[in-house]
Amino acid sequence: MTARRSYGNITTRNLNDDVKARLQMHTAEKNRFMQDEARIILRESVSRKPSSQNLTEIFKSHFGLVYGKYV
Repeated sequence: MTARRSYGNITTRNLNDDVKARLQMHTAEKNRFMQDEARIILRESVSRKPSSQNLTEIFKSHFGLVYGKYV
């Protein structure tokens, strides 16, 4: 019998509309679901070796500018 993996859930509240729209565009370009892309982004951000870059900077580098502002 194989062991089953347990997966946790998170909910993101108060997500900026611009961030959500940018994520939707980003996922559409990659033909992925938003949940899948969010999992990939989170997995990549925590699996990197520690650096001076914080999570905000990681998101900025991933998404770039929205309406002339970093998300």
